[in-house]
Amino acid sequence: MRPLLATLLLLAAAPLPAQALKSVRDWVGACDNTRHCTALGLAPDSAEHDAMLHFERGAAAQDAVTKLTLRVGHPLPRGLHWIVVDEKQQTLLTLTDQHLVDADSGEGIDVVFESPQDISTLLGSLRTAAALTLVGDGGPVGTVSLSGASAVLLWIDEQQRRLGTTTAFVRRGAADAATIPAAPPAPRAPLKSTVGIALGAEDGKAAGIAVRKTLSEEDCESPDPERASADQAWALSDGRTLVQLLCFSGAYNFGSRLYLLDTAGSVLPLAVPVPQEDGTLASELDLINADFDADRGRLHSFAKGRGIGDCGSVGEWAWTAEGFRLVSYRSFPDCRGVTPDFWPVRWQSAD
Repeated sequence: MRPLLATLLLLAAAPLPAQALKSVRDWVGACDNTRHCTALGLAPDSAEHDAMLHFERGAAAQDAVTKLTLRVGHPLPRGLHWIVVDEKQQTLLTLTDQHLVDADSGEGIDVVFESPQDISTLLGSLRTAAALTLVGDGGPVGTVSLSGASAVLLWIDEQQRRLGTTTAFVRRGAADAATIPAAPPAPRAPLKSTVGIALGAEDGKAAGIAVRKTLSEEDCESPDPERASADQAWALSDGRTLVQLLCFSGAYNFGSRLYLLDTAGSVLPLAVPVPQEDGTLASELDLINADFDADRGRLHSFAKGRGIGDCGSVGEWAWTAEGFRLVSYRSFPDCRGVTPDFWPVRWQSAD
């Protein structure tokens, strides 16, 4: 590894470790850098209609699940619906139109539970039942598999140090919740502010050419200056130029890298910290479908696992004088119809 790149990777290391992601059959759990955890249950592969169950829980001893959402991926007729369990079709809850809201993703309907009694009833069923089915007058309209639910809930209890306490999901005990350690504080995100001005097409191309002339195919798959027309650049307030080079492109993912160009013509590659599945943070140079907003000092990316964007990762970083700092990150490993607003949070910052 070249000395410059090695130095860069060290500088881009993030300050706090993110927690891991756990996938067990039809359930996925994830906890972020504050031990705030998300659980998501999916429809079985054999289901006629897509459905998913989503809820979150903070790490503090007193934190409880305050909202549980069952999303059905298609419109529902208004009127009474029922949550039933397993093949016996035992009615667990009766729902009214007040439970139904349009999904934030714009796709389908969310059945929202905020009553502590309803939430307790549903959480209790996750440990004993095989499936939850939403039923209307015309029959079943969505099923969530509970295969893997207990294992994921147990894993969340472990991450939040709740095992054996009165607040555990699964292995509940008599230990007082006061024994649960305090949640790690979220790092404070840099203020949103203007950090530069976007250069025009010709100036951006010129900056791209200046950077590409210093690179090889090891740095960027397409270092050819002829491709600089797709590059972008921003004049930063400290006199340097931030340059985004298009390095590769596919059907739905476009890969780019960022470089700093100073007034002397020196080029410095920029990496960003990204949570990994094993719970660590690694510095990565390649950004997918990235966009930099100089007016707010924010960099965004949306890496798609497939074209419809139902798996992958969504990240946001803030520009500082030392480089980009991670602000937020969501990811989901399985391409099973889950929109990004339901992807587990892997990293969060305080405003």
